[in-house]
Amino acid sequence: MLETLAAREGRASCLSLCRFWFCLLAVCLGPLGGCARTERAAEGERTNIDVSDEGVGEEVFSYVFDVLQQYPRIEAADAPVQALEQLNQWISSERRRSKWRRDPLVDELLRRRPELARLSAVRQLSALSFPAEDAYFLQHTVWMRDVAKNATSGSHGALGQCRRLFDWVVRNVQLEPESRPGRPPFTAGEVLLLGRGTVWERAWLFILLARQLGHDVVVLAAAAEGKPPEPFAVALVDPAGLYVFEPRLGLEIPGPGGQGVATLAQLAADDALLRNLDLSAEERYPLTSDMLSTVVPLIEASPPFVSRRMQLVQEKLAAHRHMVVAVSPSNLAQRLARLPGIAPAQLWELPYDQLRRDLPVDDAALQEKQFLLQALQLQFPDTRLDKGNVVTRRALWRGRMLQFAGAYSGEEGAARYLQLVRINDPALARAAGLREPNPVVLSMAQQDAAFWLGHTAYARKSFDTAAEYFDRYCLQAEPDGIWASAARYNLARAYEAAGNLEDAIATYRSGEEAAENLPEGMEPPPWPQRHGDLLRARWLESGWKPE
Repeated sequence: MLETLAAREGRASCLSLCRFWFCLLAVCLGPLGGCARTERAAEGERTNIDVSDEGVGEEVFSYVFDVLQQYPRIEAADAPVQALEQLNQWISSERRRSKWRRDPLVDELLRRRPELARLSAVRQLSALSFPAEDAYFLQHTVWMRDVAKNATSGSHGALGQCRRLFDWVVRNVQLEPESRPGRPPFTAGEVLLLGRGTVWERAWLFILLARQLGHDVVVLAAAAEGKPPEPFAVALVDPAGLYVFEPRLGLEIPGPGGQGVATLAQLAADDALLRNLDLSAEERYPLTSDMLSTVVPLIEASPPFVSRRMQLVQEKLAAHRHMVVAVSPSNLAQRLARLPGIAPAQLWELPYDQLRRDLPVDDAALQEKQFLLQALQLQFPDTRLDKGNVVTRRALWRGRMLQFAGAYSGEEGAARYLQLVRINDPALARAAGLREPNPVVLSMAQQDAAFWLGHTAYARKSFDTAAEYFDRYCLQAEPDGIWASAARYNLARAYEAAGNLEDAIATYRSGEEAAENLPEGMEPPPWPQRHGDLLRARWLESGWKPE
């Protein structure tokens, strides 16, 4: 469906890769651009703080992070960029006390992959200034902090919170095929914003969400002689062991007796735990316990998190603004080295490879990503009037921001703004002076709105309403739409949460039945989480109850 829509626009109009990345930065920051002052500044607060006095850093940080935390309400202010200007003034006064050396695991990565040293983000590790990219790194980190907090509300302990986070990621991020040639890379912030990613992009987001709660999650890779370690799962690092989550299946791996979450040590000792992941004698889960005799932990340490400037920011952040912007991979590696059957830790290469601009990208895939981002920028007329005038909003963007903040309902809730996208009253749009939007982009925005409305209902535990959105407004309205795979999965999850297990099981299996009934020669639509969905259906049928 998406390929067809893109084709209508004509591939000849696709941006070049270099121009795309410039536009991508503008799009990510665009909803925050267009005005030189934040809402607080408009009320008379000063925005140009003198950082020359000793101790003024706290005032700078209060301003900067108050601005970043206003993201659900700011629609037309260049807040992150302005905040970055203040941080650059502040950091210039920190030179005299800055003591820093590059983490040894970064050095080891660059010895292994010397071409990564040419990346701009790597060359800037020691810099005492904030490049433009840091504006949205900081903003995305605030989003992740809030999402992690809201997703784990009411849960306690590292394992309990990580189970909630993993489940949130599986429901909110549609799994995309890894083998798609020329697909442009997504950052973890884009995976969160757009709600789609490959197995390891989805795992990346899970790791960063857990980080914001103070939990260490690593990628587990099977060691193979003469080959790079092959990632197969992610795991929470805990004193009791490494608790294993399977991002390809979208499932935590059950422990002995189907209870809790298995540790890596349990999986290595008992192959029966892995055989529980087989669909049949013919469709077996590809991992066996003897492949886990030596596992290489891969640590996420993307460039900003191991930079000199973010280390200084981390030291300055007060507890009431708690967020994690700097890590020490070597310290985590030392903890991992104490565990049996674990090879020396390495840095995970994926976050660095996602920054490379020398990889070939397919024009249609590039245009597709551009359209997804443009959908967030569309202006829609608000049904409320301001002194007799029609007000316009970047309604999809605002709805997503309110979702991240955990504001789902009410006059200033996510659901209200997402409904504006679905309504799209042409008469109001004309009255507001809005031009008719690109039909491809508008179609994407309306499919997005229906999908995220299902999630806002699910978050409020209105499971019947969530099921209606995923079924009627996603799957029935757009059977081959951009959310078909994730809508089917989330429909099943809504049935499951409402206690309607029979419909849940049938929905998990419906993709299989649809593929069997296709006309001869017609390819079934992508279903990257097929194994996990069918496995969950079988477990539910056998009486398994998710904790």
